[in-house]
Amino acid sequence: MREAAAVDASLRRPGSALRGPVFGVAEQDPSVGPEWRVLKPMVNGTPQICRETPNGPGGPMAGATRAGLRDFAYRGVRFPGDVRRDRSGAVLTHPGIVLLPACFGVVERERTGWEPALALRPTAHDARRVLYDAMAEMWPMLYRFDESTKALYAKAAEEFRICRAGRLVRTGPDGPEPAAPVRRGRVRAKIHPALLEDGTIIHDG
Repeated sequence: MREAAAVDASLRRPGSALRGPVFGVAEQDPSVGPEWRVLKPMVNGTPQICRETPNGPGGPMAGATRAGLRDFAYRGVRFPGDVRRDRSGAVLTHPGIVLLPACFGVVERERTGWEPALALRPTAHDARRVLYDAMAEMWPMLYRFDESTKALYAKAAEEFRICRAGRLVRTGPDGPEPAAPVRRGRVRAKIHPALLEDGTIIHDG
């Protein structure tokens, strides 16, 4: 039946393209019947997101986590003063906490501890793939490494780890907290040199 339905669908909608697997949340309630009922749209790219947020993280642990984060703000001297002031103010203006799906990133061992190295990804596998692609392909190509430098980077890969990052959004009477001016105007560190349309690589002095 599945194959026949697929053929029929391809004839009815010949312009459709295969997107790949998507995931949602379904429930089977014996009191209603043997069928599965879809509770959340089948739109997520990974099953992990569905597992962590069918109705937002719940239960005693999630409640304890939200309570513990309600007064959280950046207070260490490593953060600029305007960032510390902005985060302290958000505790008062947006005291509510909404936990977002966990994500994963690459961290690098520095003199002061482990520091973020690359962008956050939805799964640990994606984070590992980004690290491998960067060190084995992207960086050697961008910087035109010789063979000895490539070998050094392969060894340096041992100094990276995959971390699990929890995320949250603060909420208040007027809804979710908007992006703070100090975050909107802050220039992010560049991972790679600028690449012009003609292929020219611009190295910052």
